[in-house]
Amino acid sequence: YKETRISKFQKYLSVKYPDKNGKIIENPYRHDGASFVIQLDKSLLEKCIKTNSNKPYWNNDWFSTYFDLRNPANEKIKTELFKQFGLSPNLNYSDNLNKQQKLLFRI
Repeated sequence: YKETRISKFQKYLSVKYPDKNGKIIENPYRHDGASFVIQLDKSLLEKCIKTNSNKPYWNNDWFSTYFDLRNPANEKIKTELFKQFGLSPNLNYSDNLNKQQKLLFRI
């Protein structure tokens, strides 16, 4: 938990989804689910294999990948949000957790 001016991050709290309806999405970068689902079908998997890249996956029309902070298109947003909370955008979850615990408990 960390406080800051809402004006600094308001641009990420209400975002227009770039579909034909232009729907406003509230807090789209929030992901606090307790389950795991991969949005992948056979044709998309084949495109990824054929191009030897995850780019077809990240460029699909699924809402969940568009706002996913792991999507390379969101690298700038991820970096800004992670830095606000003292996290490294280059570390994985476990490494960031260990880093925070060391700072918190001075291990």
